[in-house]
Amino acid sequence: LSSLIMDSYIETDEEIGPRVTAFAAFERHLACIGQELLRMRDATSAMHGAHMALSQLNTNADDLSTAGVRAFSERQEGLARLSHQLAAQYDRFVSGSVKQLQGLALVVTNKYNAYCNKTVEFRRRKAQLQLMMRQKERSDLRTLERTLIPTSPSEFTTSLEGPLARLSSTTRLWWDCYVRLDAKRKVLLFTSRETDPPTNATKAVALSKYVLSHELQESYAKRASAFEIVPLQAELPIIILAADGTMASRKWVCAIQQAIDDDADDEVSAAASGARASLSPLPMPRVAAPEESSLSGVTAVALPSSLKPIAVKIEQGLNDLVDFSYTKIDELDRKFSGTLAEQAAKVEALIAQLARDRALLGQVVIDALDKFEVEMRNTLTAQLLEMSEAQAEYHRTSATQLTLVCSNLRALRKQGQQGQQQLEGGGDAVNHQGDQQQSIINHQSGEALSVGKADGTNDIIE
Repeated sequence: LSSLIMDSYIETDEEIGPRVTAFAAFERHLACIGQELLRMRDATSAMHGAHMALSQLNTNADDLSTAGVRAFSERQEGLARLSHQLAAQYDRFVSGSVKQLQGLALVVTNKYNAYCNKTVEFRRRKAQLQLMMRQKERSDLRTLERTLIPTSPSEFTTSLEGPLARLSSTTRLWWDCYVRLDAKRKVLLFTSRETDPPTNATKAVALSKYVLSHELQESYAKRASAFEIVPLQAELPIIILAADGTMASRKWVCAIQQAIDDDADDEVSAAASGARASLSPLPMPRVAAPEESSLSGVTAVALPSSLKPIAVKIEQGLNDLVDFSYTKIDELDRKFSGTLAEQAAKVEALIAQLARDRALLGQVVIDALDKFEVEMRNTLTAQLLEMSEAQAEYHRTSATQLTLVCSNLRALRKQGQQGQQQLEGGGDAVNHQGDQQQSIINHQSGEALSVGKADGTNDIIE
């Protein structure tokens, strides 16, 4: 049962599946928007703190601070106010619109989870019903196969017989057996030994329940000359046999397939169709009378006359035991089949109710998805527009403030350049006047020296 139950849910509904895929994309978009806007809010709040710290330079300014610092800091308070407004807008968008839409998404998720749980339960019940029907079919097949075992050798006409090996479905081991085929009645009988009559068959196969007989590869069957008989319904077991050689295997395959394909309306086909139509199994076969059994013949020939009464009593006890065993098995199969039929009817009613509940929950999920998508389109579009306008206003006002700061700083830089040029012009004039005075002094000194030299020459001449 655990192999039939699907514990993991996979959406296969043609209407809900695509809607759920789109809803998952909406959820990812909401999560991304909320996360990134929180990061932008934190960054804007940090910018607000930085602008407030820079604005303190203007209040603490004294005569020693430069004019550029005062011009830069006097606009920081306005920028800090704009950053605070933008951070508040981000916070309102996340805490209001995004949280509201995430709440609606959670409602849709809970409804969809309820729908998934109902669908999983529905599939489990269907798997349980399939298991019950399989067990019931096998119980009916066992009852049918018991009716196919003949009560006298004259009731069975052997079309083909021979030793074969049969693969056990439980132990996966090969067991030797002797097989007889009645193509007219579509019956395959299994006995332990060749000497056992058809009335002592351990198993009978109703070929009317099977559809195909074909050879198997040795690599698959792990045995040479193997072939299998495939049932008409998947609930019935597959019979795997093996012959002594390839020719014998093909002979059996052809004979069994010809018996399966025979469309004669005999009593076995009528019994098989009646078993499929009714819920109760077919009646128990009549057990062979003591005088028809093989043991009576053995006692009559091999045993002395003094032991004949004891052998007859033993034979009668064995027949009673076999009769009791077959009766008990038939009774157990009847009870089991009837119980399975009752439980299957209850499970079918439960499946019908689960199908109605699942359809109702599916409609609830679709309505919730419609409401969420409408709210997503309207609310998110309006809020994103409002936030974008706030961002545009912030950047526009910030650009105006920063333009004023740049104009003031350019004016101050121009004044500084002019003052520096004036200072450089005054120094050049002072240097030119000093050079002129020095040249005058040098000229006067040269004239005095010439006069002195002339006076000395005159003194020498004199």
